[in-house]
Amino acid sequence: MANCYGMAQGVDKNRTRKVTFLGSEGVEACATTRHTFVTVEVQKDGSGHVEVERDGLVLHEFAFGPEEVV
Repeated sequence: MANCYGMAQGVDKNRTRKVTFLGSEGVEACATTRHTFVTVEVQKDGSGHVEVERDGLVLHEFAFGPEEVV
């Protein structure tokens, strides 16, 4: 059974295309332009990492810990 769900969507003038995927350990996704790269990782425990890079320089980076079990 998959523990993680990922979704990506591309938007054109006349249409929107969506893809989904499942992962048992985690999901990873990226979005890019010519100079800007964004990567996202989320693990099955809820922890993850987001990074924004432009022209080889990391502009933003954010890591977050696992979900709390209540």
